[in-house]
Amino acid sequence: MSSDVAPKESWGSRWGFIMAASGSAIGLGNIVFFSANAYKYGAGAFYFPYLIALLVVGVPLMILEFGIGYHTRQAFPQSLRKYAGKAGEFVGWLAIINATVIVMYYVTILAWVFGMLIGSFGSELFGAASQADPVNASQTFFMKMLADWGILGLVAIVWLLNAAIVWRGVKSIETATKYLVPAMWIMMIVLIIQGLSFNTGFEGVKLLFTPQFEVMKSPDVWRGAFGQ
Repeated sequence: MSSDVAPKESWGSRWGFIMAASGSAIGLGNIVFFSANAYKYGAGAFYFPYLIALLVVGVPLMILEFGIGYHTRQAFPQSLRKYAGKAGEFVGWLAIINATVIVMYYVTILAWVFGMLIGSFGSELFGAASQADPVNASQTFFMKMLADWGILGLVAIVWLLNAAIVWRGVKSIETATKYLVPAMWIMMIVLIIQGLSFNTGFEGVKLLFTPQFEVMKSPDVWRGAFGQ
């Protein structure tokens, strides 16, 4: 067998790969900003330019990236060097730097989420949130948490947890994503059900799936879709 042929993988390994890929692709941009952009750029009409952007840019780039990694079995800079020389390797290192910056602010956001999760079990947040103005109560708790030195400890904990996950490389990352990504989907379903339980929940769904095609004439809508 040629050394260029990738070894066969088990279904468990492929499932871990799928979970890792979806965990990488589905982040704050899709969970938080997609609904905000859809509301901003014509609600249901946003789907059409978004799907075009997905098919023209998103899917081809994803296939290209996964294909290069699958066939070279090397890090991104070394993979691009093999196909595009030194210039390709330089681009690969820029991608690594970009990912490093992303990790830094994602760890901070995870620390905020961790702090809010802990607070949700306490009387200060849980008790206040059950009163007449739960949104204001949550915002007050959040700002108070950011002003406290304890947030640095939460950031350190999140860094340590991430270091523990990546310590053994692909194997430990695969194990973590098998559980964490499905947990994310379960929490998203819970949040959707919670949102629909509000008095205006179904009004939001109606708005989201009622297209305003006249706004598609605006370049801002298309920039928003491709940026998404």
